[in-house]
Amino acid sequence: MAYLDAILAFFAAHSMVCLLAAFAALMLGEGWLARRRGLAGAYDGADTRVNLGCGVGSLVIGAASKTAVAGALYSLHELTPLRLPADHWATWLVAVVVLDFCLYWAHRFSHETRIGWAMHVAHHSSRRYNLSVAVRQSWTTTLLAGFFAPLPLLGVPLEVLLFVKLLSSVYQFWLHTEVIGRLPRWFEFVFNTPSHHRVHHGSNPRYLDKNFGGTFILWDRVFGSFAAEVERPVYGLTRPRVGDGVLHVNFHEWQALLGAVRGAGSWQEALAYCVRRPGWRPEPRDAGETELAWFAACGATLVGVTIGEQCEASRSAIVAAGE
Repeated sequence: MAYLDAILAFFAAHSMVCLLAAFAALMLGEGWLARRRGLAGAYDGADTRVNLGCGVGSLVIGAASKTAVAGALYSLHELTPLRLPADHWATWLVAVVVLDFCLYWAHRFSHETRIGWAMHVAHHSSRRYNLSVAVRQSWTTTLLAGFFAPLPLLGVPLEVLLFVKLLSSVYQFWLHTEVIGRLPRWFEFVFNTPSHHRVHHGSNPRYLDKNFGGTFILWDRVFGSFAAEVERPVYGLTRPRVGDGVLHVNFHEWQALLGAVRGAGSWQEALAYCVRRPGWRPEPRDAGETELAWFAACGATLVGVTIGEQCEASRSAIVAAGE
């Protein structure tokens, strides 16, 4: 067994090199298989460079920001009297299920609110769909860390939380490919798959804001955000990008949001630009509409009661009542 211990020791000492080598090998293998299957243009040199640049930036920035987040999560764990043992299988099961549930809502928030979209749009801005897109991560997604507060509050140890989060990220890596078709029906029903995630990355009208799940697709089935792959997705954003640089794809939406907030006619409009759906624009307000009622309808987005449509419906009802 000495040779096995030596191999494990080598991988432990050179984990980053081994990880990068495996990533490069998988990309090369995917590109070769895509050409064999007639999926022309699976990779584009400029696009792949942006993907890798976003990934490197995310790692560098995340080294500092995620350390701060880990400290905050540990503090929450110290505040709760609940304690789940790290060496019990039930703790790991709770961590996997609760983390994926929290991830679903964090992901949904990042699509259905303007400020969330600013944190996430970089990942969806590629017109290609391949394994390199998996590392096209925004540099500001750490701001969504609050969604994972339930785990330490339930008593999940920090080391279990972080390891399960790592496993979730590894699982989602292989979802970013077109060379894997439909999987067995039972697997497609329970778990997120390349087919389901291709839908999520599609800009086709029927695919918008669908399939937010990380590991499990069950949350989408339960909360009404599931869509099956019935036509080939068109990848990228619904509106053409102005630029393709790493800085642009990470910050162009933040710049647009900041401009909208600065130009808002009131603090209510400034808040609405942040918490309403991407693309929202204010309409002329009726005199019968009170500021408190309007704010309450929009504020419901912050607690997940409604995002966008119901807020608009509430606003219309208030205006009608005022007439």
